[in-house]
Amino acid sequence: MDGHATSSQTLERARAALAVGEWDRARELFEAVLEEGPSGVALNGSASATVWSGDEESGMQIYTRAFAQFEREGDPAGAANTAVMLAGHYRIAGNLSVSNGWLGRAKRLLADCETCAGRGWLEIELAKRAERKDPEEAEKHSREAVQIARELGAPDLESCALSHLGLARISRGDSEGGLAILDEALALATGVDATDPYTVGEACCTTLIACERIADPERARDWGRVIGEFIRRRNYMPLSAWCRAVHAGFLIATGRWADAERELLGALDDADRNQGSNRLTA
Repeated sequence: MDGHATSSQTLERARAALAVGEWDRARELFEAVLEEGPSGVALNGSASATVWSGDEESGMQIYTRAFAQFEREGDPAGAANTAVMLAGHYRIAGNLSVSNGWLGRAKRLLADCETCAGRGWLEIELAKRAERKDPEEAEKHSREAVQIARELGAPDLESCALSHLGLARISRGDSEGGLAILDEALALATGVDATDPYTVGEACCTTLIACERIADPERARDWGRVIGEFIRRRNYMPLSAWCRAVHAGFLIATGRWADAERELLGALDDADRNQGSNRLTA
């Protein structure tokens, strides 16, 4: 068996480990691929495993290396996906100048691509930026992402896009319609076809944010149980800590103090179990 075939098999094993939350194993396998030579795909996977294992700072550095490698390989789609990821990270961190720079690079790379996964992720990032200021614009970008996902047959992308479409509809005042879309998004995200930890996290957390926003205790309870079981099964412990904290905020807002305290203590326990030498930041 030649080296290329062996490397491809290792890459597939790495992706499988990443999909089921075996973060350390995934990182080892991606690093084994990289020992055979540079690879944007392997660097991107290693970055994701590193972030989910609790070391967000190192993960973002690896994503930056992945972007450069994708460009060297002449893979604009891979580079654009990574640029969108970095744009989102820096937006959340509050560094809008750097975030906008990465967003601009993604747009440039996707200028000639109307229907590709990178365009879908770009539309989702644009929807996030518009959701608070212009829900109608957020809905437009989310719909574009949903359409692209369905044309590509990409369930992970679709679940993420649907979650933001549902939140945009809620922000526009259509709570019933928005929640129905969020139900669909979360069913898709926690189903058997879900393989991308990032998209699962997006759908789960967006749904809980929506429940908190409109004070829907029954849906928060029902989906909270599904999310909790799913993230424990997949070892998505950073997501567990964050989602439990969001749920606690909802419980505080509705006066359920004892339940809120239990969720906050559980979130702290989840974070402590996950942190290793570093802790994920919001």
